[in-house]
Amino acid sequence: MVYLANHIPLAIDIYSEFKAYYEITFFDALKSVPDFLSEPSIKVEFMKNLLIGYLLTFIGSASYIKKCYKDANFKIKAEEIEL
Repeated sequence: MVYLANHIPLAIDIYSEFKAYYEITFFDALKSVPDFLSEPSIKVEFMKNLLIGYLLTFIGSASYIKKCYKDANFKIKAEEIEL
């Protein structure tokens, strides 16, 4: 999802820039994203944004991962004691 969330804005930027000069649809722009990613400056910015997105996703889900880990590994087994 993070990759797609970075892929779509790039397609929107491509579409916004080229729609005035060419007959281009959003889906044409979406298909051209890999061609634009071959440009080093665009690729570097895309990778930075992707890294930031993955980092924020990890930070946001870290507490949930920690909770699930604790729930799975720290269960106390209780036994009934007869008096």
